[in-house]
Amino acid sequence: MLSLFRRAVTLLRDLRWRALRWSAAADQQFHDAAFQALADDPFSAAYPGSITIRRFADLSEPFIGAGASILDLGCGPGEITCELARRRPDATFLGVDHSRQAIEVASRHARRLGLPNIQFDVADVAQYAPAGRVDMVVMFNAFHHLVDPAGFVGRFRVLATDFLLIEPVGDRLGRWRASLDFDWVATELDKLRARADSAFGVPVAAPDSRPAADCAGEPVEHRYTLDDFESFFRGFSLTIRGTVSGLVEYPPGLDARTAWREFFGEVAYSTYRAIDERLHVENRDLWGRHWVVYARPGPRLPRREAALVPDSTRLPATVAGPYDVVYEDYDGPDRAPADSTFTGEVGLRNTGFAAWSSDDPAPVFLSYRWLTARGLPVPVEGRRSRLPRALVPGSACRVPLHVQTPTAHGRYTLAIDLVKEGVTWFSEAGQVPLKVKVTVTPRRT
Repeated sequence: MLSLFRRAVTLLRDLRWRALRWSAAADQQFHDAAFQALADDPFSAAYPGSITIRRFADLSEPFIGAGASILDLGCGPGEITCELARRRPDATFLGVDHSRQAIEVASRHARRLGLPNIQFDVADVAQYAPAGRVDMVVMFNAFHHLVDPAGFVGRFRVLATDFLLIEPVGDRLGRWRASLDFDWVATELDKLRARADSAFGVPVAAPDSRPAADCAGEPVEHRYTLDDFESFFRGFSLTIRGTVSGLVEYPPGLDARTAWREFFGEVAYSTYRAIDERLHVENRDLWGRHWVVYARPGPRLPRREAALVPDSTRLPATVAGPYDVVYEDYDGPDRAPADSTFTGEVGLRNTGFAAWSSDDPAPVFLSYRWLTARGLPVPVEGRRSRLPRALVPGSACRVPLHVQTPTAHGRYTLAIDLVKEGVTWFSEAGQVPLKVKVTVTPRRT
C-alpha cells in the first residue's frame, strides 16, 4: 500500500512539472541573465559563496582518481571546476555550459588562476558528446535543470565511467527539502564582522555598479528523492552523503573586501566544514541542503538510513546586526488598478545596532518588490520612500510607502522591504520582508 501511495505522489509531481512547461530555452535565458551579476572574486574568503565552492570541492575531490579526465556539465561560471583544477593539477577538466555568458566568466577565472589543466566550451549539455570517453561526469547543482534526466543518464553511461552529482535534497512533491538549515551561521558570523568593522571605523561598502539580473526566462527546477536517483542510475553502485553547504541566504555587501570580512569568511568556512563532519558522524547529514551522489558501475549498495532530526533547526537570531528590523503593520489598499500608484503606511522598528537615515551617503529607504502568484519576482524596481527621521537602534516610526503597481492585472504579493542604497536589501541580509496580498485590477480606461 505504501509503495502505491508513493507512486501516486510521484505521478502527481511529474504531472505538475509537465504543466509548468519548463524548457531548456527558458532555462538558458534565465541563467544568461543571472550570470551578468557575479562577484568579482569567488575564490576569496570575503565572498560568502566561496563557502559553497570550497565545500563542494572538498566533498568531490576524494572521488577523483589520479590523472582522471573530468567533464563538468552545466559548469556555469566554472568556480567549482576551477577550484578542483587548482587542487588537482594531475587531472584534466573540461567545463561545458549552454550559457556563453557563463563560459566567458569561467575562462577568465581559469586564466587569472593560471590553470593549464582546464578548458571550457559552449554547448547544450543535453545534446553534448565528448570527443572521447571520460573518467567522470560531474554536475554541481545542474542535474535538476535537465528536462530529460533519465535520457541523459542513458546516453552518458556509455561515454563516462563514473558520475558525481551535488544536488538539492528533494521530497516526493518535487520541493527542496532542507530539514537542517544552517544558512543563519554565515549571517550571524557576518553580524560579528559588521560589529568589528564598525568598532574600527571601516567604511560601508561602496555601491555595487554591476548590472542586476533582468529575471528573464525561468529555470527548470526538478527536485529528486533518493528513490529517483536509484532509478536514474540502475546498474550503478551509489554512495550518497549530505551537506548543509550551498547557501541560499548570503550576508550583504559582497563587494566589501575588508580584512575582517576575509577573517570571518575563513571562520564561516571552517564552521560549515565542522558541521558537515559532525552531522556525518551522527548519521544526520542526509537531512542537509544538498546530497553528494557518486555513481559507479556495480551492484547496488544498501541505502544508508539517516537518523531523525527535528522538523527545522532554524534558530532565532541572537546577534544584533546592522539590518535587523521588525515590520509592525501595514495600513493601505489591498486592491489597486494596474499601472497606477497608491500610498500606504508601514510601522517598523530598528532592532539592530546601527542607525538608519535617508540622508546618509548610503541612504536607507523603505521600498518593495512585486512577486507573482507563483512567487516569481516582477522585474520592476520598487519606488523609494524616505524615512521621516534618522532611526536609531531601538526606535520605531511610521513611514508612508509610495507604490507603483505592475502593468499586468492579477494577484500579486507586495514584499515590503528596506534597502540600504548601493549596499543591500534588508531581506538579502536575512530579514523577512513584510508580505501583503494585493489584487491588481485591469487598468482604468
